[in-house]
Amino acid sequence: DDRALHVGHGVPFDLAVLGNAGYGPVDRETIAADLDRPGVDGWGLATLTGNLTIDGETVPILAGREGFDALVAGTSVVDGHVPTGADEVGVGARTADDLKVGVGDEVTIGSPYGEHQVEVSGIVVLPTVGPLESDSTSVGTGALLPAPLLEATYVGAEEATGMTPVELADVSAALVVVDLAPGVDPQAFVDDLGE
Repeated sequence: DDRALHVGHGVPFDLAVLGNAGYGPVDRETIAADLDRPGVDGWGLATLTGNLTIDGETVPILAGREGFDALVAGTSVVDGHVPTGADEVGVGARTADDLKVGVGDEVTIGSPYGEHQVEVSGIVVLPTVGPLESDSTSVGTGALLPAPLLEATYVGAEEATGMTPVELADVSAALVVVDLAPGVDPQAFVDDLGE
């Protein structure tokens, strides 16, 4: 079942909705139509994944898809800045400590389809969200990947799956985030969406 969650902890959106228990896919066209209404300042999609690694260590990851990177540009940071593009990653404080990395360090993001070397751009605050019965990101745990970085780690996807890196990343998008206009009550908004 899909569930709407009110989020906080310094993230720049008001609601998070998991599709298919966090495993996706979600129907982008229906979402776009449903959220084209007064009271919505913006929305985005993200992939939640536990099958990516940082320097060989599995880390829960929140990776941008359509509209997500623009929304998370205002994410709270402890140090550095929110990652952008294919060459930067943000990590939670606990994950940075566990990996013994900090802002400016080089790390390798790996997937079953390839890897990509990047710089840690910031220590970021992450929402507590993840697929059912899987590791989740939380305030200090996990990593934030911009959409181009997720795609860069999927360089071998087409040979392995028949899908391009973009197609593979999009099919696993399972998180919808919504930035509500000032004064809009999140629970009233969810109630108004209905089924």
